Amino acid sequence: MQKDNSSVKDNMHSQLLFQQKELAQRCLDIAGVILVALDGEQKVAMINRKGCELFGHREDEIIGKNWFDEFLPDEDRERTRTGFKKYIGADIESMAKFENFIRTKSGENRLIAWSNTLLKDENGRIIGTLSSGEDITERKKAEEALRTSEATMRSILQAAPIGIGIIKNRTFYFVNDYACQVSGYAKEELLGQSARMIYETEEEFQRVGEEVYRHIAEKGVGIIETRFKTKNGDLIDVYLSAAPLDPSDSEQGFTFTAMDITRQKQNIEYLKKSEVQLRSLAAHLQTIREDERGAIAREIHDELAQVLTALKMDLSLIEMDIKERDEIFSLAKLSKDIVMMQSLIDATIKKLRRLITELRPEALDNLGLVPAIEWQIKDFQSRSGVRCDFQMNRKELSLDKNREIAIFRIIQEALTNIGRHARAKTVKVTIDQKLRHIVIRIIDDGVGFSMDILDNPKSFGLLGMKERAIVFGGSCIIESNKAAGTTVTVTLPTGE
Repeated sequence: MQKDNSSVKDNMHSQLLFQQKELAQRCLDIAGVILVALDGEQKVAMINRKGCELFGHREDEIIGKNWFDEFLPDEDRERTRTGFKKYIGADIESMAKFENFIRTKSGENRLIAWSNTLLKDENGRIIGTLSSGEDITERKKAEEALRTSEATMRSILQAAPIGIGIIKNRTFYFVNDYACQVSGYAKEELLGQSARMIYETEEEFQRVGEEVYRHIAEKGVGIIETRFKTKNGDLIDVYLSAAPLDPSDSEQGFTFTAMDITRQKQNIEYLKKSEVQLRSLAAHLQTIREDERGAIAREIHDELAQVLTALKMDLSLIEMDIKERDEIFSLAKLSKDIVMMQSLIDATIKKLRRLITELRPEALDNLGLVPAIEWQIKDFQSRSGVRCDFQMNRKELSLDKNREIAIFRIIQEALTNIGRHARAKTVKVTIDQKLRHIVIRIIDDGVGFSMDILDNPKSFGLLGMKERAIVFGGSCIIESNKAAGTTVTVTLPTGE
């Protein structure tokens, strides 16, 4: 009877152990993590269903195999084995964290994050490890992709030649380096501060906010031109654009871009002024052309035609005297008439030479640029009484005919302006030819003028000098101060 009772107890105990083992196995199998037990010889003593599924092996293909030799890739094997040896050799109870790659049956490497604990026997001797692992391969890829994306975005934000930032309730939460460069403020001076600080007036601050938010509500993006006030007080023109971070929730804030368009605006204004000036110059040149034609016509009519008519009449009288051969005719009278006719012819020749010189100096064609300039300066000095000094760094200039004409006309116009307006006592003209360019300076000690006159579209003489230089890819810089004289500096490529 006692034997039967003992047998029943043993049977019940075996069933209880089986049920506990079955329960433990089910717990291992339904666990959402990999569970692996290694013995002291680095062999797999236990692995749950999750682990088998990840490796792609049956349980009997894993149990008893060396963990490091069979299931880890070559590049991660020795590092992980060394870590295991150090861990199992230390008599500690704390959990150890470790990450390493495992190799599946298909040859794929998967990254696992392990939490490890030591296994001990009843005597406290370390006999192995129990590890729970989570496959973090995809998470790591996502994290790496996110880091790469963030690094790329940071690089773009920092390299972009435009101010970029984030505002919330019109307060700066982020700004890139270029936004700081444009505004003159450091990041720590902007972050957490109201955008009001970069506007000149409260009215402009409110106007921009109202317009931008209205555009965002209508089109999703707000765009406006405004002006920012920099830290040092300068005003710059800005093309501002903003869009919500979350179109469904504007409370999340807005991304903005700010492009400094100050120079573009200045260039546009300059082009507009240049267009007005060029139109005025074209009209002025046409007027000059007609005036010159009228002047030449008057000179011919008033001077040459009258002289030629007088000569014709004198010749007719002489002819009549010769034909009549009466007592009135005498050689003395004939000689006197011839002298008068010669005087008229000499005066006419001088008139013709003056007209020809005004149209185009003979010296420029016959002798070259340098003698023509010398003649021009000498003529100006004799007519105006202004003492002139002419200096060159070379005896001759190597230029094509068109550049010679341009230089001659520029000096001619500069001297004309001095004679009309400067009230100068001395004028200095210098020509300095370098290897690839030539520099002409006309300097006077006259009364000077305000530089604002350069923007006057009616300043045809000054504008004409600039246009002659620009045609050849050169420049004409005019500097003047009241009571301090004027300097005209012309730089032209030699064309060689």
